[in-house]
Amino acid sequence: MLMARRPPLSPEQLPDWPVGDPAAPLAPGVVRVWLWSLDGPCPDCDERWLSVDERDRADRFHFGEDRQHFVAARCGLRRLLAAATGRSPAEVAFRYHGLGKPALEHDGATVRFNLSHSAGVALAAVSADADVGADIEAVRPTRWADGIAERYFSPTEVAGLRGEPVDRQDQAFFRFWTNKEAVVKLIGTGLGFPLPAFTTPLDAPTGAEVTLPKDNPLALSRCWVRPLPTGEHLRGAVATPGSVERVECFRL
Repeated sequence: MLMARRPPLSPEQLPDWPVGDPAAPLAPGVVRVWLWSLDGPCPDCDERWLSVDERDRADRFHFGEDRQHFVAARCGLRRLLAAATGRSPAEVAFRYHGLGKPALEHDGATVRFNLSHSAGVALAAVSADADVGADIEAVRPTRWADGIAERYFSPTEVAGLRGEPVDRQDQAFFRFWTNKEAVVKLIGTGLGFPLPAFTTPLDAPTGAEVTLPKDNPLALSRCWVRPLPTGEHLRGAVATPGSVERVECFRL
């Protein structure tokens, strides 16, 4: 998003999620969320796993840190999808919808996924059988980022933001922002979708139903948004077409 970037978070600032096993079976009705650091050595990364397109994208970054983060994020995603589909990380192949949302290219693949990263941290949501959108953002001072809230939030969300104590408004801002990003990443539209036309919850630990405008690519009348337990320094959310049985959170 268009605001000041936050320096990479330290390990102590990341949520205390248990370390998971990417090879563990992924049950229907479950969204498994993975978080990993993009900073420092990455012994489980191999740039040779990346496609020609991914390597070209990596080489276009101006700053070495941005390139490192991109490669570590894509390698981590490939590890997860390889485990979920029984392939090697290098064999995972992607196709992209018209507005850039990635999906697995393999015939018969039902696994759905979405990737996000912020402040040197990556987050991926993986589902065996349901479309999913995910977003993560580092909490940082915004002063509402020069009118972003008024331009992109619904009137109800803006009122909720204004109703928060001043020292909690940045956390509230990024709660709404990650909710909305997760929704538009679910439906595959990006920020061109009319964001003020739908309202997401500020405080709904187990998730909430969100009514959507009718003219969206998935033809959804509603979806389900669930915040993630990411601690004080991060805000994250996942969105699915309907309520899921559970959301599991792990460190990679």
